[in-house]
Amino acid sequence: MHSEQANEHGTQHPSAPLWGRVVLLGFGIFTLVTLEQLPIGLLPLMTSDLHATDGAIGLAVTLPGILAAVIALILPGITRGIDRRLILVASLAAVVLSTVGSALAPSTGVLMASRILTGFAIGMYWPVMPQVALAHVPRRHSAAALSIAFAGVGSAVLLGIPLSTWLGTTVGWRESFLLVGGIAAVVGVLQLLVLRPVHSQAAETVRSTLRALSIPTVKYGFLLACTAVTAQFISYSYVTRILEQLGGVRIEHISAFLLAYGVVGLLGNFAGGAALHRSPWGSVCLLVGGMIAALTLMVTIVHDPVTALIATIVWGAFAGMLSVTVQGFVLSGAGKREDAAVAINSSAFNGAIAMGALIGGILVDRSGIIAALTASLALLAVSAGILAAFRLRQPTREGADGAPSPTTAPEGGTA
Repeated sequence: MHSEQANEHGTQHPSAPLWGRVVLLGFGIFTLVTLEQLPIGLLPLMTSDLHATDGAIGLAVTLPGILAAVIALILPGITRGIDRRLILVASLAAVVLSTVGSALAPSTGVLMASRILTGFAIGMYWPVMPQVALAHVPRRHSAAALSIAFAGVGSAVLLGIPLSTWLGTTVGWRESFLLVGGIAAVVGVLQLLVLRPVHSQAAETVRSTLRALSIPTVKYGFLLACTAVTAQFISYSYVTRILEQLGGVRIEHISAFLLAYGVVGLLGNFAGGAALHRSPWGSVCLLVGGMIAALTLMVTIVHDPVTALIATIVWGAFAGMLSVTVQGFVLSGAGKREDAAVAINSSAFNGAIAMGALIGGILVDRSGIIAALTASLALLAVSAGILAAFRLRQPTREGADGAPSPTTAPEGGTA
């Protein structure tokens, strides 16, 4: 990857304008995550208005995830030499079109059609964004750049989803989609104006991209994303039902609970970045152990709004670490295969989000909330086993135990 104006040796501190551009990338992922997960916060309103089941609306999360997973894998092979900035802007334009379609949808069928564009947007933006962020800062600031860029995920949970949920309950769920579209339009224009051109000359095909799975951190990171992210979204996709049914939380108060989840999730994102800098493997161990503890609390102690709030806060704190720690772990040993590693991780993430929402919808419709939470815990136990296997096979590997490898960020803005 090449940035035309990147720092020559990656040794000096990045200037404030460069960090501002990384923040702007975070705003882009903010709009995408908000849009992707919007049906989660608006679930009761959408099911009522569209006369659909929880599982049917859950497909509005599943469909974009499946498409994004496929697109993330093929993107490196079809965008060689194309300015990554233009890919980001195109994805945000797709967000605008998707939100308008969703807001006007008279039925679940039309809603699903509009969500196809959401999948294209996510599949284009998610794998490219980390590359552009790393191209704007010296390599020794790579962990900080990833934390700041991925703070958009936590910010979406902190502000985007609670605000949209609140707007949905006060004005209407359709207006919530239009709000996200408006934000995407503004962010897209700003990115076009201020981001540096960033190009990748890596000649990747789907087959060559998948060969990066021979790298231990990429392979185990892929397996970790498949299990931990699926576990998260089996339950989180139906968090409104969890709060309603287990905690007795009234629908008009759910946005406040999601706000609390988001606040601690944003803090967790930066805590995850700090842990990643010390030990990529240790950071993902902390992530998995914390999520197991949080969902165990949700199953065992929640019986009223107070206990629901406690469990929600613990859950948010560790779930907020998910994106930055898994991405950093994958990149810690990727070396020159950074583009392929990011594509594989992005595909795994979005496919897992889709599978989580799908499995969760089936379990919630057929067996109830406790079944979904139990399935999440079972998959997190598998995640713990994956991390143990990595440690046993790579006991002294530098990328697993230390800070992210210098190759996780571009020297002189290249990767």
